[in-house]
Amino acid sequence: MFLKKLKIEVVENWRDALSNKYYFLSLIVGVLFFIFGLYLNNISSVYNDSAGAYVSVGDFILNRIETYNLEFFYSWGMYLTIVLIVVFSFLFKPSKGPFIFKTFGLLYVVRAFFILLTHVGPPVGFFYDESLPGAMVASKFLFRNDLFFSGHVAVPFIAFLLFKGTRFRWVFFVVAILMTITVLLMHIHYSIDVFAAYFIAHSVYVFSDMVSDFFSIKTVKKIKEIQEEIVSK
Repeated sequence: MFLKKLKIEVVENWRDALSNKYYFLSLIVGVLFFIFGLYLNNISSVYNDSAGAYVSVGDFILNRIETYNLEFFYSWGMYLTIVLIVVFSFLFKPSKGPFIFKTFGLLYVVRAFFILLTHVGPPVGFFYDESLPGAMVASKFLFRNDLFFSGHVAVPFIAFLLFKGTRFRWVFFVVAILMTITVLLMHIHYSIDVFAAYFIAHSVYVFSDMVSDFFSIKTVKKIKEIQEEIVSK
């Protein structure tokens, strides 16, 4: 009964959303911007890795802990997070689809910019082993010099911000904390990469929200002007 009700609700929500041409256009723009952000992020990472070997620097926290093999959590924990974001958005937040895509797109654009600015080698004790079972997929996308800031922390935390007003958002908050611990114990990121991710993700969310509100207000105003013009004729 619950699944049937959920199915009806999901279908109705998507039908209402897609029937709005402004929503559909905004969704397309959001998807394209998200793809652009991923592409830019990948290009920046490839460039940094191909530019040469960068020097590692000291880290107050990493200098005091050993390197642990948490590749399973690092890889599959992130995959699960992405699946949860997609499923939860599709089922319960279709109206926020454009905003979600644009916000994540902006996050990756900002990250790409910071990657190019930060020429620092991986931490001492950096865990990177392509022979591990859990790394078979991740190793294709794992770079050594795309450190600032941590996407593994920023993605779940920005999901926590995006789904405000829902209890499910706390799942992403817990994931962000777990990812913080994971990347530090694996020496994948410096501590500044990890802790700065929270502040940058929050700033990206706030900026994206402001821009979204601005254009929403302009769109509504434009629609009203068109309606008034039609009525006056």
